[in-house]
Order: sequence, then C-alpha cells, then structure tokens
Amino acid sequence: LFIENHEELTMREFMLRNLQVIFEKYQSIPVEIFLEPFIKQIKISESKSYLVNIFDMEFINVAVRHRKLKVTIGLELFDLLAKTKLNSYSFSVFATEAMEVLIERFLG
Repeated sequence: LFIENHEELTMREFMLRNLQVIFEKYQSIPVEIFLEPFIKQIKISESKSYLVNIFDMEFINVAVRHRKLKVTIGLELFDLLAKTKLNSYSFSVFATEAMEVLIERFLG
C-alpha cells in the first residue's frame, strides 16, 4: 500500500510517522524489511512522483539510529542521503545529521 500509493502525501506521512514510533519503541524489529522497498521507491521515482518531504527525512533519521540497521541498508541510505544533501538545500541539514550517525555507527 505504501509503495504503490507513495504520491498520496497524507497517507505516506501517516504511515511513516507510525513506523517511526514503532521503530523507536521496538528495537528488535528488522528495519530492512521496510527500508529496502522505501529506498528503492525513492530512487526510482525521485523528482517524478516521489518528492522527498520533511516527514521522510524525520523517518530516515529515526531509521539510521535503529539497533537492527545492517551495513548494506546503511550504505544505501548513505547514498540516498548524499544525493539529497547535494540536490536539496532544504533537507541538507537532515541529510548531514543522518550521514554523521551512519558514519559513527559503522566506522566509529
């Protein structure tokens, strides 16, 4: 539902905010189950039908701090965040913060 209707901003925000709460509360959930298709959808639809929004960046900032985040998904997130930082002045602060968390976690 989330992937097929990503252009519906209110539904996407509702789902991401709820997932954000779940990811913060339950650190045993394997986050890659959701993050893999989420990242793929953003990359495929970037600037066409999927415009990154503030709640997307807030969700990513929670996801990078999740205990179960694996290196492979972390690298994909880092790539996405680097592109966001370079292409969007509005979200560069969010992207930088999340990138710093990833660097600290995996190289730290």
